[in-house]
Amino acid sequence: MGIDLLDHIIVGHEGYISFREENLL
Repeated sequence: MGIDLLDHIIVGHEGYISFREENLL
């Protein structure tokens, strides 16, 4: 989750959502 938080801050909200969707798949 720590990595997801960093990605959320660096990439942005949209990037975080997209990254999370890929993880779910």
